[in-house]
Amino acid sequence: MHVIRQSYSHGFSLLEAIVALLLVTMLGMATFSWISNLLISIEKIEKQSVNNLIKRNVNEYLSDINVMRQPSGEEEISGVTIAWRAELVEPIKKGLNSNGGQSQFELGLYRVSVDVSRDTEQIMAFSTMQVGHNSVPYDVF
Repeated sequence: MHVIRQSYSHGFSLLEAIVALLLVTMLGMATFSWISNLLISIEKIEKQSVNNLIKRNVNEYLSDINVMRQPSGEEEISGVTIAWRAELVEPIKKGLNSNGGQSQFELGLYRVSVDVSRDTEQIMAFSTMQVGHNSVPYDVF
């Protein structure tokens, strides 16, 4: 009796190697794409965080300005220029005190448009609402 033996080679064939390289390449491309998208998202979050910090600081600075008396202006702080322009949104009214009577202030609601720039390059622009006030003498009865 004659037995036929098949011999198998030990190791990978060329086709198996190509398929393995293709799989590794596809996995690598997917991983690099995911990392790239992650880095882009982190960059956007960092930029938004910086913009929020700038906006909070500018709003804090503007809160000390009475826009009824100084409706527009420009100020440079540490190389950053803050320019604002306020326009009356609600008519000026006499304020009320805690007892419900008239106070010694007139109040107006203003929309304040703000431009923040550095070296003539605009960093951001936004608008906010702010109350302006003016002291008036009490009416004597």
